[in-house]
Amino acid sequence: MIYIYLFVYSSIIFSFIHVAAKSIPRKKPFLFRFSECDTCHQQLGIIEIIPIFSYCWNRGYATCCGSRIQSIYLIYEVLCPIVICLFFSRLGWEEFVLAAVIFAWLTFFSLTDYYYLHIPNVTVYLFLFFACLFRWLTEFKIGPILNDFVWSILFFGTLYFFFKRGIGLGDIKLLIILGTALGFLESYSIFCFAVIMATVIIGILFLLKKVNRSTYFPFVPFIYFSFICYMTFQ
Repeated sequence: MIYIYLFVYSSIIFSFIHVAAKSIPRKKPFLFRFSECDTCHQQLGIIEIIPIFSYCWNRGYATCCGSRIQSIYLIYEVLCPIVICLFFSRLGWEEFVLAAVIFAWLTFFSLTDYYYLHIPNVTVYLFLFFACLFRWLTEFKIGPILNDFVWSILFFGTLYFFFKRGIGLGDIKLLIILGTALGFLESYSIFCFAVIMATVIIGILFLLKKVNRSTYFPFVPFIYFSFICYMTFQ
C-alpha cells in the first residue's frame, strides 16, 4: 500500500516540479495560478491537470485547442514516481530521504536545461543549502562535508577551466553540489558515467546525421540519469 501512496503523491509533486521548471526561467509565476495550455495558453480544467490520467484520457491531445501534448510530460510523470519507489525499496530511510531530495532538484534542473539550456542561479543556491542540510542531518559532522566540498571545487573547477567549450558552468555547479551532498568520489563516478552516456548517445545521433558539430546539448539530463543509475545499482 505504501508504494501506491508513494507513486500517487510523487506523480503530483513531480508534475508541479515540471510546471516550475517551465515557469521560473521565464520569470512566470507558478505557485498561485492555474496551469495553462502550452500552445493556446488557455487555463486548464481540473481533469486536465491530473498527472498521467489526463494525458491518457485525452490520448495525448489538449482538449482546448487540439494540439499535441509533449510526451515528456507523461515520461516524467511516470518515470519519477517509479524511481522514488525504487529508491524506497533499495535504500535505508536516511539515504532514501537524501536521494529523494537530490532527485527532485535534479529533475527540475534537467527540465530547465532541456527546455532552455539554462540553470537558474537562485535555485542552484537553494539546492546547495538543502543538500548540505540533509547530509548534515544524517551525519552531524561538518568536517567531511567541507572536505568533499573543497575537493569537488578543485576537481570540477579545474575541469571547467580546461574544457569550457565542452561543459557549462551550471553543470559544474551541480556536480560540485553533488560532490558535497554525496561525497566527491560518488560525484566523480556519476560524472564519468554521464560523460560515457552522453558520448555514446551523441555519437549515435551524429552518425545518423540527426545532429552536427554546432548542435548544443543539455548535459544535466545525462547527470540526472547517471544519478538514478548510481543510486539504484551502487
